[in-house]
Amino acid sequence: MADPEVERLVEGYVSSSAASTAGKDHPMIDEPRLIRALDVILFQLTRLGRACVPVMQPGLRQTQIASAERALPFQLPGELRALYRWRNGTFTKEGDTIAALWFFPGFNFPPLKEAIQIYGERKDGPQWKKGWFPFFADFAGDFYIVACSPKGGHSARVIGFVHGEPEQAVEYLSVTTMLETLADCYEQGAFFVNDDGLLDIDDDLHRRIARQHNPGVAEWQD
Repeated sequence: MADPEVERLVEGYVSSSAASTAGKDHPMIDEPRLIRALDVILFQLTRLGRACVPVMQPGLRQTQIASAERALPFQLPGELRALYRWRNGTFTKEGDTIAALWFFPGFNFPPLKEAIQIYGERKDGPQWKKGWFPFFADFAGDFYIVACSPKGGHSARVIGFVHGEPEQAVEYLSVTTMLETLADCYEQGAFFVNDDGLLDIDDDLHRRIARQHNPGVAEWQD
């Protein structure tokens, strides 16, 4: 059963929310907008009966996030702090089928402590740049990352990190526009459950939705 409060938030979600902000950078975050997109994603994962929903961990308090950040040489941007206050990723244990726990096709949502561990393992790699922090992972070497700074900041562009590739491209204008893209992909059927019971993706529809929310980003151009 979907949470009635989440259903209420979903009913108020406007798929075209990015249109009014197209082509602008946003130094300040709109946290209610970010949370609305996350609640839509959660509603859709619940509707699809995905295994990640019951093992999603409660959000962290800001003091817990600040304590975790002490292990990092930078601060997380406000968007990521809001993400971890919403939920602290998905609990996984040895023997779990990672694909069954995807937050969206191909990628899991690691808890903050685990994301910090991944950062520690990757930070000295030849492809990794100073300040990069992973917040979604496929556990095979690919990530979605943001570039962080000692002062943290509010919003950050999202880079799709592909293991072994010489260049790592910006895919989303911000964490918020990424989450809005994911929410619309679920709502419009670009993300769906295939015959094998796994989340799958309609690449063309995904590209159109991503282009709407992230105008000017080369990754989504024809």
